[in-house]
Amino acid sequence: MSPSSAAPVVAGPGRPLLRAAERALGGRRSVRAARRVVRDVWRLWLDSGDRVVAKRHPAADGLAVPAADPLVVEAEVLARLAVAGAAVPQFLGADAAERVAVFSDVGTWTLDDWLQARPGADPHLWAARAVDAVGGVEQALAGATASLQRWVPAWAQKSALTRAWAAAIRQAQAGLAWLVPPPGREATACLAELADDLARRSPTLGSADYNPGNVVVDPVAGTVCLIEFSALGWDWPERRLVQYTTSLGARRPDGQLTPLLNVAAVDQAATLGFDAVAIDGHWLVFLLNLAAVLAQVERAAATGPTRLWAGTERRRQLQAALSVPLAASGPAAACRRCIHQISFVEGEETR
Repeated sequence: MSPSSAAPVVAGPGRPLLRAAERALGGRRSVRAARRVVRDVWRLWLDSGDRVVAKRHPAADGLAVPAADPLVVEAEVLARLAVAGAAVPQFLGADAAERVAVFSDVGTWTLDDWLQARPGADPHLWAARAVDAVGGVEQALAGATASLQRWVPAWAQKSALTRAWAAAIRQAQAGLAWLVPPPGREATACLAELADDLARRSPTLGSADYNPGNVVVDPVAGTVCLIEFSALGWDWPERRLVQYTTSLGARRPDGQLTPLLNVAAVDQAATLGFDAVAIDGHWLVFLLNLAAVLAQVERAAATGPTRLWAGTERRRQLQAALSVPLAASGPAAACRRCIHQISFVEGEETR
């Protein structure tokens, strides 16, 4: 999302959604202008002068867990979070027939787009506010696990997390092999130790869609809010924090790997219940997964058009990020020492 002026309401596929949004607001307000944000999400200007966001949820037919209807889940979770004072939008109403929900508008930039478009933005300021926002949501949901569990679909249960984590570690191993060919027993053993250490930790319930595109910032007000709570799932809070706060600029050909977390932010996170060693571990695994993706992109680029995240500059961004520890000790520190036996020279690895 990026700032833009209002556009007139027009006829077409979006019209039913706009009318549903008016019904969701109780029929007391009319939409005077609208602009599409992404598919099935619109920013609306009302006759009252207020600005809101409307989103159409997917159909709930065929859900393995009927209680996991995204429209119901998002309304209930946001209500709980609002009571706790968490940094989330207010749920203003819904039209069940059209499956449209309306929310307060908390900002016109996603964190991902803001960090890419405003490289001079104060990283310490936004890191602190993003950590507060994620930590506030984690704390608010921690006391409601028993009642929230019934909304978790099969693909986001603990058993699914175990399988997903095994796949993430396999991909991290592929990324390590690409960075350190061959990685050797020490590096491989360090990664295995790190994976086991992180897997032994207790996951929590939270949003199943945690990425910087679901963090919304208002640069004028200086606020950070989390959006998208239509699906809940089990995962580690430190993993969510890492991925919420790491901008990839994935939709931009000039996208930069822009992480917000630093030692100061991790220290702040520790005061909110996050574990610094686990943050550093998930940070390293996340970067090794990116390395594996980058390797795949580079192989594809050798026989076809160059795609996003290919090229020497992307590799240097990754190397720079890998060199930044977020904790002074722990299994990730040992992995990092092994990885940095190499350096990058014009896109080639050297020991």
